[in-house]
Amino acid sequence: MRKRRWLVLLGMSLMLGTGIPAYAKTVDATVVEQSTKEEGYKEEIGETLKEGFRQNTKRDEVAPLYLEAAGVNYYSQLTKTERQVYDQLKDITVSQGKMELVWPEDLSFSADSEQEFEQKREELRNELNKTMQNVIDALSKDYPELYWLDIPESKYSWTYRRTEESGKIYYNIGSIYYDVVARYTEEEVTSLNNKLENLKFEGNNRYQIVKEIHDYLCETVVYKEGEDHINEPYGALMDGVAVCEGYGEAFKWLCDRAGIPCVCVVGTASQEESVPHLWNYVQMEDGKWYAVDVTWDDVGNEPSYTYFLIGGNTVTSGKEKFSENHISVGDFSGVGYKEFIYPELNNEKYYENSELPDNSISYSIHAQNIGWMDEVSNGVKGGTTGQGRQVEAIKIHLTNQRINGGIEYASYIDGKWQNFVGNGAVSGTTGKSLRLEALKIRLTGKMDEQFDVYYRVHAQDYGWLGWTLNGAEAGTVAMNKRLEAVEIRLVQKGGEAPGSTERPFITGTISVTYSAHVQNIGWQDWEFDGEKSGTTGKNLRMEAIKISLVNPFLDGSIEYRTHIQNTGWNSWVADGKTSGQTGKGLRMEAIEIRLTGELAEQYDVVYRAHVQNIGWQDWVSNGEKAGTSGQSLRVESVQIRLEKK
Repeated sequence: MRKRRWLVLLGMSLMLGTGIPAYAKTVDATVVEQSTKEEGYKEEIGETLKEGFRQNTKRDEVAPLYLEAAGVNYYSQLTKTERQVYDQLKDITVSQGKMELVWPEDLSFSADSEQEFEQKREELRNELNKTMQNVIDALSKDYPELYWLDIPESKYSWTYRRTEESGKIYYNIGSIYYDVVARYTEEEVTSLNNKLENLKFEGNNRYQIVKEIHDYLCETVVYKEGEDHINEPYGALMDGVAVCEGYGEAFKWLCDRAGIPCVCVVGTASQEESVPHLWNYVQMEDGKWYAVDVTWDDVGNEPSYTYFLIGGNTVTSGKEKFSENHISVGDFSGVGYKEFIYPELNNEKYYENSELPDNSISYSIHAQNIGWMDEVSNGVKGGTTGQGRQVEAIKIHLTNQRINGGIEYASYIDGKWQNFVGNGAVSGTTGKSLRLEALKIRLTGKMDEQFDVYYRVHAQDYGWLGWTLNGAEAGTVAMNKRLEAVEIRLVQKGGEAPGSTERPFITGTISVTYSAHVQNIGWQDWEFDGEKSGTTGKNLRMEAIKISLVNPFLDGSIEYRTHIQNTGWNSWVADGKTSGQTGKGLRMEAIEIRLTGELAEQYDVVYRAHVQNIGWQDWVSNGEKAGTSGQSLRVESVQIRLEKK
């Protein structure tokens, strides 16, 4: 048997290191017999390698899926024979030429009949095809820098001689070749290599370097379809244009150069619809793997970090987890030969060392007889318990913020809610010995779209109340109970609460809340228990009102009707519905309010109106008229409260 070896029949130049281009392939079988320099041998062309999925700019012509996973040593997932072939292929260079492979096992066979010969020949051919496909798949996933190799034109083949003797058929393999065809010139490849030699990432740790690479691609590459090289690292790194393959393969290559384990992952991803997509996994210092999708983070003038070092359970879109909108596929080439295995993606996102994670929340408490306490973050207790000290003020802000938006909060103090303040401003008072009794906290902007803010308070005589979120009341009202401590946390939108949500807010009695719709202003904030809703001194008419109950533990409801210009008395409505007219420029002239059921048995509803040219009228109650009718005078403001009978 001839010795099978790997020869460079044409000169090689410009070594690039190990690899083959980062494209999975499917194959079409073709048999070609022709004369060769090996006397008595003919050549058979193996399966013609074709590039599989490359993101098609025409969405209705998406090519077959494939998987890219370079960098995680897919070599170890190959058989012994496949690894030996891989070892010989990894020194491929930019030069067109035919190479001869030293095959690690004897491929010749004999057969006793033509039927047996055809069967064994087909088995041999299938085994060669499978081996070459698996080797090319694994090698291409490990080394995306060999983007220059023209896969469809780079074929493998073998020479053979068939002989017959004494009724037996012999099939002897001579040499196995790989024909290398480059789609880029040496000059083009050299130019990119030189550029990368001058590209330095100088972070102090792996996190910082990965972030620099992520930000560099977001800032220098534009997502653009229909251009040359957009599926390859060359397009991203030299031309500044790419689609997902170009982004992901460039990211992996740059991580490789920095010594950071990284793989390309291919499958489907969905926002509005599922499409073929490529992203990356990166291994951090903790030994765990995290996802990075540079393509989806390149969404504006500044890099986004929605898809930066996140875990499978990280909520990235609405209530959908990353693992639900990025589905990986393990058959690299789509031919069913081998299902390669990805590294296991961590469930949670990565946080840099012991520093606060991205998008943290920090807060400081001003406590009785202590003053401002040290700032705490992310659910740590702020304030005191067991010491009988009241919280008098609070400051809250976002830390390591990666998403646009802010934080706002309001305190209930001295019998009323203060206005919302935000982003580190003081809510409450200092130097007045006034206690906070309740809190409301809410996010704004993009932060509100991606996170819920949860919070709970430690209240005098009650201890820790339940968790609440997103602007709802936490604490007590109308009970003269001090707030003693606070805990605040951010949770991915739609995620689970940090603990029990039972009874986050307690009121001493049933309260009434109401909102006025005012000329040129619209709906105002909800007011409570005798506070003014509307305006005075501005000559602005009230046009409508909504009234509701807080903590209505008795049966019954609150009903109300309004007298409107040109309309007269509207029908009775109840429990937060609108009474009056909006958008028609009609004034509210009077209002009547009443209670029903057990509420009416135990409480009176008391109210008064501020009327044009009159001012505040006397208090009325339980269905009596406040305001005027037949005088064409506008109601400008109202006050409403409940009184125990």
